[in-house]
Amino acid sequence: GLGDVYKRQGMNNHIEFYRNWHATTENMIKFMRFSGQNMYLMGHYMYGSTLYPTKRFVYSQNTYQSGDGALDYGALMLRMFERNGMKLISNIQFGCTKEHRMPTVEEIARGEKPWALVSREGRPGGWGRDNTWLNWMHPRPQDDLLTVIDELLELYAQYPA
Repeated sequence: GLGDVYKRQGMNNHIEFYRNWHATTENMIKFMRFSGQNMYLMGHYMYGSTLYPTKRFVYSQNTYQSGDGALDYGALMLRMFERNGMKLISNIQFGCTKEHRMPTVEEIARGEKPWALVSREGRPGGWGRDNTWLNWMHPRPQDDLLTVIDELLELYAQYPA
């Protein structure tokens, strides 16, 4: 992805990330046009963070942990794609938010209703302390997903791209 370069190079809090995001998007568009592509599927919400300025979930950095979380990378890309007659489709990879923490076995044993899926053995499902497999029957994850969708519609409904 666009931000993977910064992750590999360890450029957290990279002060020129927004400008470099623009340059990288410009190069991607040139390549897409050269190769006959006209659409890109962009993850606006991925890995428990955003590429847009969210009101509900407070992040100091963007999804790639390299740029300011208050800047709107999605709008920048939409404007660039629009100028080039291309389409950008929003994608949500909603596995968790930072607020969804892994429940402990003790909490599950006490009968607390966790946000995470729980196995028959009473163990929470997930791939680490901060990444849970959400229980979509619980109202909180449902509400959080709808919040992300509402935020994206509010921010990007006016863009034809």
